[in-house]
Amino acid sequence: MKKLLIALGILLTSLNYVGAQSHQVETYKGSVEFVNEVDCQAGLGEEYVCFTYDVYIKELDDSVETMVSTLEQSSEAFKVGDSVYLTNMEGLEGESTWSITGYSRSSSIFIWTGLFLVLILVVGGKKSIGSVLSLILSFLVIYLFLIPQVVSTGNILLYGVISVFIILSLGMYLAHGFRRLTTIALLSTLIGILITSIFSLLLMNTLNINGMGEETAFLLSSQMEGNLDIRVLFFVSIILGASGVLDDVVIGQVTSMNEIYEVNRDLSVNELYKRTMNVGKEHVASMINTLFIVYAGSSLPLVVLMYLSNRNIGTLVSIDMISEEIVRTLAISMSLLLVVPISTYIGSLMISRMSKTAKN
Repeated sequence: MKKLLIALGILLTSLNYVGAQSHQVETYKGSVEFVNEVDCQAGLGEEYVCFTYDVYIKELDDSVETMVSTLEQSSEAFKVGDSVYLTNMEGLEGESTWSITGYSRSSSIFIWTGLFLVLILVVGGKKSIGSVLSLILSFLVIYLFLIPQVVSTGNILLYGVISVFIILSLGMYLAHGFRRLTTIALLSTLIGILITSIFSLLLMNTLNINGMGEETAFLLSSQMEGNLDIRVLFFVSIILGASGVLDDVVIGQVTSMNEIYEVNRDLSVNELYKRTMNVGKEHVASMINTLFIVYAGSSLPLVVLMYLSNRNIGTLVSIDMISEEIVRTLAISMSLLLVVPISTYIGSLMISRMSKTAKN
């Protein structure tokens, strides 16, 4: 079983179709050499200032001048020495036009990520190695398998479900070991994903959610020329997010149950269930509040903006982007409420049975 799961993970995460590359935009990394303040177009007020940048691109061994950037006086332009990314576009008359897309942050991100991984190992010790491997696996599955397959085939649902299964099965065994407790947690989590899927579809149909609440959804749909079902992509994003939350709750529940049973092996199935549910209720209460805070925080700038223009709560929650987050929160939260008693019941039966089998 172990070898089969590992082989399956290596095979699927190594797939990266060439077809997905046709949608990529070629970018270059460069360093700002000069900042040139230029005259703005007619009609712009004194509160605006315009710049072009001379950027050296090491890959091309050449310096290029970017198109004019318009900023407010209070905004800060790129500075000499800043590491940036640029894209090259063809102008209306066939001329080459360069544009800075943003800072190059990859080095800093890799350094901070490395520190994060070191911190995990220092605090968690050897036991956390599996968690790090699980994290890396999740990244590889999403970036090297799910995204390329979705872009090249457009079959979001199929590859979304496969990705969730791989992330859960391989990830849980890597993080928590190849043991029966992990199998119980995996089974319970998969049931939770099914419940999340049902709630998500019901909520999406009831609230008329089409997944186009964010500007990025429109841009993606346009980039794919309408060949990608954004509604299905939104649905898959919910179950993908739910997999991590449900995994955390279920593994904690099953582990707590096992510890309770180890202390008193004379507990009946019902007694074991009741005692473990006391722990589960506390876990669920804090997790649901955490979910709400996380989603509220991610949408806070938009909520504040909408509040300034219209303070009616009914209008606010009806905004597409806010409605989508409400659907995401409700679907996962309701699944949590159900998966805790389900996982506890399955665990109490199987742990008791495993103990009796071992005695015989």
